[in-house]
Amino acid sequence: MAASSQELNAARARQLQADVLIHESYATATSSAGGEGSMHSSNSSNRSSPSHSPVGSPNTSATGHMQRMAAGSSDSADKEGICLPSLSEIESYNRLLNNPGSIMPHGVFMLVDESNGLRIIAVSTNTEKIFGRPHQEILGTSLLTHFVERQRIETALTMRELSLANPVTLGVAKLSDDDVRGTVNLILHRTERGLVVDVEELDPSENHFSVHQRVRVAIDRLHNTDNTAAMCKLVVDEVFGAIGYDRVMIYKFHEDMHGEV
Repeated sequence: MAASSQELNAARARQLQADVLIHESYATATSSAGGEGSMHSSNSSNRSSPSHSPVGSPNTSATGHMQRMAAGSSDSADKEGICLPSLSEIESYNRLLNNPGSIMPHGVFMLVDESNGLRIIAVSTNTEKIFGRPHQEILGTSLLTHFVERQRIETALTMRELSLANPVTLGVAKLSDDDVRGTVNLILHRTERGLVVDVEELDPSENHFSVHQRVRVAIDRLHNTDNTAAMCKLVVDEVFGAIGYDRVMIYKFHEDMHGEV
């Protein structure tokens, strides 16, 4: 049954309020910890940082603050007749933002048990392009068996700060003498659930010089912009071209905490 206009408007209002509460809860929790606020992303440096919460595990102080705000918002909503989300709805929405259940198609995700011979305990389903094997055959095997120069992985794992070892560049193991496999970058980071390994094919056309040139050109273009809209458009275009994500957006919070894309 199609939702009525009133139900759709109520759902939009609840989602917007959830966005606001989540933003305020993390900003306040970070500020109370002595920082000035931070942006959480999925790159390796953030995920390996001790202050970054594991996927699906919201910051404890932020969750407590969210509970207090939700209670206060509910009292205010009763007085003003505003449709606000419940705490359980906010927490569910927050988990969806942090763990959407999918990855970018250009890479393979692995979760590895370091205490059990680097056994792969979870893997994405798109393994055939890089490894030539379906994910069912990779699950349960050792991470080391799928790469040559295996000692590079072992050496990287001896480092306390894995971000200093990333990326680990090595070749993919051949399935036969006639098989041809490429070179990949491994991004390693530890979580409470295990060692997370992001596998990305190495683009032979990419090197430190080409990346530096691309960044320099983008910065020069930013210096030549004369308004905020043009700057945002340029940043979105450059990020989209550099990382190839399906969609890139800049999200702005106004003083009244409503969001604008």
